[in-house]
Amino acid sequence: MVFGDARVGDMRTIADWTGGAMFDARSSSLPEVFREIRGYQ
Repeated sequence: MVFGDARVGDMRTIADWTGGAMFDARSSSLPEVFREIRGYQ
């Protein structure tokens, strides 16, 4: 999950390396992002 001052490129790289997904909480509310994450699982 990207939030605050996190570097998007670094987070995307980690998600790619681990086979995961990246969720951006910088422009959405946390509850919305958590719903998106739950749907991804």
